[in-house]
Amino acid sequence: KLTLFLPGLNNLLSDFASQLGDFYAKSQKLFYRIETQEVVRIGMIKINERGEKILGLIPMDSQSFISFVENDWTFLSIDRKTKEVGPKSMSNTVATAVLASMDQFKLKLPIIRTIYRVPTPKIVNGELIFPKKGYDERFLSFTPFDAPEIREMSLDEAKKFLTEEVYKEFAFRSAQDLTNALAHLITPFCRGLFSRETIRSPLFMYMGNREGAGKDYCAGVTSITYDGEAIEDPPIAKSDDGGDEEFRKKVLASFKLGRSIIHSSNNKGILDSPELEALITKEVFIDRQLGSNALLEFPNTLTISLSANTGLNYTPDLQRRTIFINLFVDLEDINSRQFKKVDLHGWLKAHRSEMVSAIFALVKNWVDKGMPACSKPFTSFPEWMRVVGGILETAGLGTPAQNDVQNTTGGDLETQNMRQLFIAGHEKWGDRFVSKKEIIDEIINSDESSPFFGLFSYLGFFDKPDSAKIRFGKLLSKWAGRILSNPETGEEIRLLEQAQANATRNKYAFVVGMYGLYGLYGSPNPSIMSIKNDDKNRGGSTT
Repeated sequence: KLTLFLPGLNNLLSDFASQLGDFYAKSQKLFYRIETQEVVRIGMIKINERGEKILGLIPMDSQSFISFVENDWTFLSIDRKTKEVGPKSMSNTVATAVLASMDQFKLKLPIIRTIYRVPTPKIVNGELIFPKKGYDERFLSFTPFDAPEIREMSLDEAKKFLTEEVYKEFAFRSAQDLTNALAHLITPFCRGLFSRETIRSPLFMYMGNREGAGKDYCAGVTSITYDGEAIEDPPIAKSDDGGDEEFRKKVLASFKLGRSIIHSSNNKGILDSPELEALITKEVFIDRQLGSNALLEFPNTLTISLSANTGLNYTPDLQRRTIFINLFVDLEDINSRQFKKVDLHGWLKAHRSEMVSAIFALVKNWVDKGMPACSKPFTSFPEWMRVVGGILETAGLGTPAQNDVQNTTGGDLETQNMRQLFIAGHEKWGDRFVSKKEIIDEIINSDESSPFFGLFSYLGFFDKPDSAKIRFGKLLSKWAGRILSNPETGEEIRLLEQAQANATRNKYAFVVGMYGLYGLYGSPNPSIMSIKNDDKNRGGSTT
């Protein structure tokens, strides 16, 4: 151990902090994180109540700092009689002052932005390179020295390993679901292949037809590959005021600890989380530091997934941002299933090197062939689709697709109810404009024989009638100009909105095709005062 005098008669606090800063700048045991303006160390962090731990960034408080530095230093002090006294522990006051010293301590430490728990490639000047193990000043990153090694693997070998060894025994509903699971698996590995690491990727939703279908177990393949553990975070619950405070706190903690993967398990009911939708799409996460007014800002490189059984309802905005992985088990006794790899997760932990080697073989094949873009678009995530879709297509593993399996008990609840309203409204009123009150009265007063029965029950027409009516009016305006088809007849039905002097009294019509827009014989319909039309954003007419 090295010896150092504590601040006192012969050693200024600034000199003491500077001496420690010089040492830890070279040893690279401590780092400075700009996003939180904290001194951190690399260590194992607990990520949930189950006790699962992954490598992360641990902030240093004064108490932990005192014990940490004593592994490297013996501290002495000098009393007023100039007699050496020691060894002696650093006081909490001195530790706090050192951690707050910017020029003498913090800025001398290596700056860290991210942890690569497995080596992941980057394209720099057209070439694939990997961050070096330990601290890499080029990328302000840290890769553990015991990270899985990537070895040479042929494309055929990689494909066989992933499809026959890893995913073979999962009960995917279709081949598309296997492709989507592979898309989830390789997404974290591809961050350095995007134009910037914060390019957003879709939400990956694992849907099972029943309990025990293997949703979270399948999602765990991805987190084991990159973090060494099958991560399961709590469900994304919604509070009474529509917010999601607990989820927001969880996300903030994840960023502070340097996590790169979140998997929310066992979601139920209605998934309507503005916080989740924003997290999927925003490249920068900004939130207030708990207990203070300070704002924290993090680059968003999270890969996010969740699981649920059939019956989960979700918003249209969430649906269009999601890739679905559907699992289906038809056995009466689900516990009677037999597996060749009884403990797949344990096997994966022992074969992480092969996992990342197989993924890299897919990437290298794509790069060697000129990095062709995916043949199909994904408007919400174009660059993710170009890269990840391109890698899978080039390897002959299919093309990622949303693959939302519609059902009568779950899914995009808003669109399902609107579709039925369009159909029922056209059948009852034809092209006649009716008021919002007429529509609501039909919904509320209908019996089980009516196609209006039970529509938008989640709005609470009977429990909270006033707020339900307001929310329903907003839905009508939101969907005005949209077209939904009748799956039985193939008819395309458009919702028209006729403006009134008082906007709350606007009227609505459910018309087939272009009749409501141009009249029976193709001439403009003068009864329509204004029409909201989503086509205006694509160059279409709005009148």
